[in-house]
Amino acid sequence: MTSNSIFKFVTIRNVTNNLNYHPKIIIQPNTEFVTGLVKIIRSNKNGTEKIKLVNQKLDEFIKSKTFYKTKLEFNEDFYKVLPNHQSQIKTKEKTGNKNELKYFYENLYNNIVVNTVIKNTTNDVFKLLTETIKIVHQKLNSELVSIEDVPKTDIILPEGFIFSFSQSKAGNPAKDNTDNEENKVLI
Repeated sequence: MTSNSIFKFVTIRNVTNNLNYHPKIIIQPNTEFVTGLVKIIRSNKNGTEKIKLVNQKLDEFIKSKTFYKTKLEFNEDFYKVLPNHQSQIKTKEKTGNKNELKYFYENLYNNIVVNTVIKNTTNDVFKLLTETIKIVHQKLNSELVSIEDVPKTDIILPEGFIFSFSQSKAGNPAKDNTDNEENKVLI
């Protein structure tokens, strides 16, 4: 019997406009995929239709080649974009094509969001995603983010990314409790 490590990564998103973080160490790219999910969630459609649309969008992404199901799939893209990764960390070399790196960065974020939504956050692939997006963020913003800032970088879910598909019902104690617990999204 082999033992496998279980990884959990949590960042609590502040839903107010007050930033508690230094902006240079926040990861929250505005990707087309995530923007589409937020538009569905914020739409005036009924809860059942929202669930169907969100599930359809998630299913399309999970079935695409951009969703990393295994370390091998992740590594193929990783080494295409960052072929000399270890030497670049030590020497602060710039990476190649910035457009490829930006696309990879946005795809990492999309993968993190999808894995969070489907509650698939306790595996090695999720750990790779969260560690790698911080490194890529530093490389894309090397003039603002130092290598020392990489461990302090937080991955934040987008504003408006709170799943609530039902109307509040009078007398429901879970909904009557208006503390900030319902306003937090975990990643």
